Amino acid sequence: MFRDRLKLFTTADLLLVLIILVVSVLSGFMLLKNQNKLTAYIYYKNNLIGTYALSEPKIIEINADCTAEIRDGKIRMLQSDCPDKLCVKQSWSNLVPIVCLPNQIVIEIKSPEQQQIHILH
Repeated sequence: MFRDRLKLFTTADLLLVLIILVVSVLSGFMLLKNQNKLTAYIYYKNNLIGTYALSEPKIIEINADCTAEIRDGKIRMLQSDCPDKLCVKQSWSNLVPIVCLPNQIVIEIKSPEQQQIHILH
């Protein structure tokens, strides 16, 4: 019965699955390799106020009402005075940007490769 189902797959299907698995594993290794090299770029009212390595724990006061926290290779908005607090509810991130529209705060997370591209522009 299992052999009958296996016959439904062509050699190309099996090769495609193998390629996807290899790419997935390699991507995971690259992500782990760059995990300690990620940097948070914090913008307030469209001005860069600082860059912070995600490998170093830190509390960052963005303005009088908004604070970010870095811990365990991730960053989050610890507190904000915005009405919905969506930025705070987003919680920890090490890939997806954090945005607080009412306070005009954007936190971007970049790998070393992305940092080089940013510098070139």
